Order: sequence, then C-alpha cells, then structure tokens
Amino acid sequence: MAVAYTGSTFIPPLLGFIASHSTIGIFPFCIAVFVAAMLLSSEKLNTLLTKNDLLTRKDKSSKAF
Repeated sequence: MAVAYTGSTFIPPLLGFIASHSTIGIFPFCIAVFVAAMLLSSEKLNTLLTKNDLLTRKDKSSKAF
C-alpha cells in the first residue's frame, strides 16, 4: 500500500513536469509503461508465492507419520 500511495503522490507532478518540457503526447506511453510494470510485478509475485506454496507443501508431505 505504501508503494501505491507513493506512486499516486509523485507520478502526476512528475508527468506534468515532463509534459511541460515536451508534450502531453507522452501520456499514453507512460500509461503503457505503468501497466506493463504492474503486470510484470504481479506475475513475479504470483511466481514467488506459488514457488513458496509448493515448497511448503513438499515439506509437509515429506514427513512420515
């Protein structure tokens, strides 16, 4: 949540600053970059959680009763 609040605080002024020195036409590219970053981050998190879950299941299933 802290990262989301930080991004929502700093990205609009940063985009405005960059657009004031160039053009607002960079907005779609910024959106595409942020969507790609969110997609990659969520997929990386899913991979890590799945790997962790598989390791936890393997450890539990290897115990002899």
